[in-house]
Amino acid sequence: AASLLPRWRELARRLPPHDLLDRIAAEGDLHARVAASVPPARRALALEDIDAMLGAALRLDGGRYATPYAFVRALRRRRVVPERATHDDAVRLLTVHGAKGLEAEVVFVVDADAAPARAETGTLLVDWPVEAPAPRRCAFLYAESACPPALQPLLDAERLARRREELNGLYVAMTRARRRLVLSSTEPGRAADSHTSWWQRVEPLAQRVDLPVAPPRAADETHCTLEALPAWRAPVPPAAPEDADTPARRLGRAVHRTLEWWAGGGRELAPLAAAAAAEFGADPGEVARLAERIVANPDCARFFEPARLRWAGNEVPVVYEGAPLRIDRLVLLDEPAGPCWWVLDYKLRRRPEELPAYRAQLAGYRAAVQAAQADAPVRAAFVAGDGELVELD
Repeated sequence: AASLLPRWRELARRLPPHDLLDRIAAEGDLHARVAASVPPARRALALEDIDAMLGAALRLDGGRYATPYAFVRALRRRRVVPERATHDDAVRLLTVHGAKGLEAEVVFVVDADAAPARAETGTLLVDWPVEAPAPRRCAFLYAESACPPALQPLLDAERLARRREELNGLYVAMTRARRRLVLSSTEPGRAADSHTSWWQRVEPLAQRVDLPVAPPRAADETHCTLEALPAWRAPVPPAAPEDADTPARRLGRAVHRTLEWWAGGGRELAPLAAAAAAEFGADPGEVARLAERIVANPDCARFFEPARLRWAGNEVPVVYEGAPLRIDRLVLLDEPAGPCWWVLDYKLRRRPEELPAYRAQLAGYRAAVQAAQADAPVRAAFVAGDGELVELD
């Protein structure tokens, strides 16, 4: 890439689009790389797409786009349709106009009894005989259903031309078949007395084929049971970068500082929350509310009670697998089964455990402490803004 990209950038300044793309495909070994990277079932189509783009660069508007920029702008206005290679064992799906010039042993014409087209709401009528050097009349008709008498002959001629074009389409469809032509239809939902469909024209001359109908399913097979969907839960928004200075980050730091100061015990939360809010530019009332929720929950409050702690630290730096980490709060807690290390991570958003990045981060903290305290149990948990303690499994 270091050698190819600068060279291609230089070539883009002086080569036409086709020559540039051809050089890129050749020097980048594009066909082989694509063939090796796509599934086998898609391989032939993917290679045809590459050739279609190269061909479009040569044929699109006669290849008159001399710069890649102009060529890309032209591609945005129209779609490149690759010329798919034909396969003897494949069924080709085409429109009638797309099948012009092609033949096959067996041709199926489906939906041959389509409902007639609705009346045009707007039509441009042009009276221009072939031998005339210029149009004799040109009129825009707002609605064919309300045609002025003076334009009625011109509208009748236009409708006659449409029917003739429809017959031309039927001729093209029928003459694509070398050996067998099969037409199928469904009963249209809307019919018109003056409209004769392809099916109606061909049916008197054709041989009817009755296809076998699948037997109806048993009653027990038609029974369907829908399981109740689980209760909907709003998606958790993605976390902001750790160093982003957002209102949520400032609020989290203020709550963290409030709990750090309060851990000594014997002090009211409100003054501490106000001081922390002033330090980080957060809302004092919101800081106090979140901090009070956390300390009011017994599951969380035990990590701040000096009588139950053998050791406690805030913003504890550790190194794990060569990466420096900083734990919000680390405590050695006396529990009924014995002393246990707890790694606490303050995450004030709801359901922090649902973010994979948060879970991986907390798991790294726990692994770092476990590596340093190999003989002691180590547990880890999130401290959420609603006061809930969410332990990492």
